[in-house]
Amino acid sequence: MANEQVNILLSSYNSASFLRAQLDSLLTQTYPSLHIIIRDDGSSDGTPAILAEYANAYSQQITVVLGEHIGAAASFFQLLVESSDYSDYFAFCDHDDIWFEDKVAKAVQIIRKMPDGQPNLYCGRRICVDINLKEVGYSLLPTYVGYENALVENIVAGCTVLMNKAARRLLCQVIPKKMIMYDWWCYLVVSAFGYVHYDAQPYMLYRQHAGNLKGDTPLWYKRLWQRGLRLLRQRRGVYTISDQVAEFVHHYGECLAPERRDMAQALLMARRNLAARIAYALHTPLRRQTYYDQRLLQFLIAAGLY
Repeated sequence: MANEQVNILLSSYNSASFLRAQLDSLLTQTYPSLHIIIRDDGSSDGTPAILAEYANAYSQQITVVLGEHIGAAASFFQLLVESSDYSDYFAFCDHDDIWFEDKVAKAVQIIRKMPDGQPNLYCGRRICVDINLKEVGYSLLPTYVGYENALVENIVAGCTVLMNKAARRLLCQVIPKKMIMYDWWCYLVVSAFGYVHYDAQPYMLYRQHAGNLKGDTPLWYKRLWQRGLRLLRQRRGVYTISDQVAEFVHHYGECLAPERRDMAQALLMARRNLAARIAYALHTPLRRQTYYDQRLLQFLIAAGLY
C-alpha cells in the first residue's frame, strides 16, 4: 500500500508567471511515490523553457510532453489517456495553484477507505487567493454530492481530483466530444458507476486572476455574475447540459443501472415541448446546491435553456 504510485497530470499553457511555484509545491509533497506528467498545450511564452529546466533537474520525477494547442479539457483528457496504466491513482493539476505539502497524502488516505473494485473519485475544497496569494475566501461547500446533482451541476474542481485506477479506465473508454468541462464529465461518469467523496478540508491555494479558464469565488455577487456569463456562453454555442447528458447516455447508457438511465433520459425527453418541460421542471428529481440554484434549474428546464 505504501508504494502505490500517483500520477500527477498537469496541463500548462502560457504559465511562466506562476509555474515555478506550482512545480515546487508538487516536488515537496510528503507522499513518496509520485510521478509528474506535464503536457504543455502549445505555450507561446517562457513556459517550455521552465518545463525543460525542471525536467532536466528532476528527470526521475517529471516527464514533459510539448503538444499543440487543443484547449484545457482536451489536454487534460489526453494526459489521462496517456498516463501509466500501472499507476494506482491519478490527480489533475492546474499550472497556477499551490498545493500544501500533504495534499496528495491526505487524498490517498481518504480514497483508500472507499470500497474496492469500483470507480472512486476524491475532490475537495479550495482556499481562493488573488494573484499575489492573498486569501479571498474558501470555496463553497456543497450540500449534496451525487449523480442527481452531477447531471445538472458541477461541484468538482479538477485541480483537487484524485481518482483510482477503476475510475481512470472507465473514463478512458470514451473521449467525449460534447463535455462542458473535463472535471464535470469525470464527476458525472464516476458518480453514475462508483463513489465521489468531497473533502471539506482544503489542501491548496486556488489562484484567481484574469487568465483563469474557470474561476471560483466565495462572493455571492461574483458567483451570480459568473453564472450569467456562463448562461450567455451557452447560447453562443458552448455545449449545454443537455448536450453533455446526451453524450453521456449515448456512450454509457447501456451500462447504467435502469433507474439512473431513466433519470438521464427523462431530462432529455423533457425538451420535447413546453408542457413536458414545465411538468418535468415542477417535479424534477435532480438537485442543485441551494434553494435559489434549484429554482434557477427549474426555470432553465421550463424555458428550454438547458
